Amino acid sequence: MEDWNIVYQRGSASDTSRDLRRRISEELENGMANSSHSWTVVFSIGMNDCGISGGDYEVSKTEYRENVEEIIDKASHLADQVIAVGLSPVDEEELADNQEASEYLNSGVREYEETLEKACSRKGVKFVPTFDSLAEGKSWNQKLFDGLHPNTRGHQEIYEIVGEPIKSELEFEYSR
Repeated sequence: MEDWNIVYQRGSASDTSRDLRRRISEELENGMANSSHSWTVVFSIGMNDCGISGGDYEVSKTEYRENVEEIIDKASHLADQVIAVGLSPVDEEELADNQEASEYLNSGVREYEETLEKACSRKGVKFVPTFDSLAEGKSWNQKLFDGLHPNTRGHQEIYEIVGEPIKSELEFEYSR
């Protein structure tokens, strides 16, 4: 009998950690129904949380930490493994030119990634940082299609950073 690896991409545009906290148990339970396979949850959440609107973060750092810890608890209760992936830098200048966008500052994105990392450490969950590696790349801003969201080249660079650390944690043999 062959083993299959199935990836369910459950990201939702504009979700914050508050939104994921509310829906993660139900989505995992529905996905795992009638499944006898092991499950690994890989998540990255926080970019929408650290957007600034009206002078405040969309989700405070304290609430973000609480949400992430609850997400980890819920996922750990249902899945065999949980892995968190860090956040990516933004192009502050391009975003400042877009009057309709929330304000994002790399200093805030970095703080939220650090909060995510600390929550993972407290909960014993693998964390794969991305912010510093992406920020070191001089051409990162060219890998964003709107100053915030990675384009195809940006997603490729993120994969190059997180692919091996995630695969090394997985409890199955991976082949591409």
